[in-house]
Amino acid sequence: MGCKGCKMEQLSIERKEIKKTNKNKTKKIRRFSWDFNLYSEKGMACAFAIIIIIAGLSIYHLTYGEHSGKTTITVYASPAFRLLIDNGLGPAFENKTNIHVVGSYLGGGEQYYKIKITNQTDCDLFLHAAPLYIEKGYAEGLFISYKTQHEDEINDSLKSREVTYNNINGRIWYAVAWTPLVEIYSIKNYVQAPDIVRNKNVSFGLSHPILANNGIYVALMLESFPEEVTRDIESRCKYQPANAQATIDGVCTGKYDIAFGYEGTVIEYKKKGYPIDSDVTLVDGKKYCTPVLVSAGIVKKGKTDLALKFIEWMLSEEGQSVFQKFYYRPTCAEYSGDGVKITNDVKFVNYNWSKTEEIDSILRKHVLGG
Repeated sequence: MGCKGCKMEQLSIERKEIKKTNKNKTKKIRRFSWDFNLYSEKGMACAFAIIIIIAGLSIYHLTYGEHSGKTTITVYASPAFRLLIDNGLGPAFENKTNIHVVGSYLGGGEQYYKIKITNQTDCDLFLHAAPLYIEKGYAEGLFISYKTQHEDEINDSLKSREVTYNNINGRIWYAVAWTPLVEIYSIKNYVQAPDIVRNKNVSFGLSHPILANNGIYVALMLESFPEEVTRDIESRCKYQPANAQATIDGVCTGKYDIAFGYEGTVIEYKKKGYPIDSDVTLVDGKKYCTPVLVSAGIVKKGKTDLALKFIEWMLSEEGQSVFQKFYYRPTCAEYSGDGVKITNDVKFVNYNWSKTEEIDSILRKHVLGG
């Protein structure tokens, strides 16, 4: 590289060997001298590396340094729950218990395999939008069953089947909150959610069933429809977005007319000014509601006592109120926030999450073009 008006030399390391005689002994002293030039290619690379290291240390300090000495619990969670945990559940729980919540946000499948590979040492609680991977992990000995003191307050559709672990009856998972899978549409194009069967010109963005957590629910919802309805909907699908942001952006930018996502996420984006709205899914005149479960599973080799303590707090009156503030519907209380109206004529679509192989087959089936 060169520059007018300044002398450029390559970054170099010069090793010099000096013979030094001391009491009839000759020693070789190696001395390194650096001729460092910031404007050379290697110089800029070194400077960039130093910046990256400093930035990494700063992030580490902000994440952990402030909380050194505190008891912590590590939660693997859906990316859609980041705001809920970082700004809601985590601070409120820490204020109550002095236990700091560290969130790690990736897709359920990715984090499930991470638990397997890392021998479950860095995760205490698995908090995801579907119980599928908790069921898989329990079958492989990665999760334990447990029983909450709020057992009698929780509807059977919001908890797993009963199992026995160490001679104690319990559940593999509980839904600490839930949110409807809603039909998302642009208010620029529609005054209300269109009937997805009767409106033949409507195009879709169907979340990817493997890469997106809400794609699991979309695939299972489609599976509950008559086969000809599902084929028709998928024939009008233009994209399979991989996350909530991409799903909603597709509606806003006109890539497709309709998508399906979490009610809580839609409300968040509406408050940011996105021109969208949502309702229960309307299929040939019939209303459908698919409950998305905020499912909590305890990792066997994690801090099981702290994980259970966090779950009990989330199911408490205080914890349930935090969910409401972030537009999630509580498990143990009435919902009084914004959102779609769930009337008596709405059909709920629920699943047997213990049939993991069957669900896996359904998910693969609804990967379009794959």
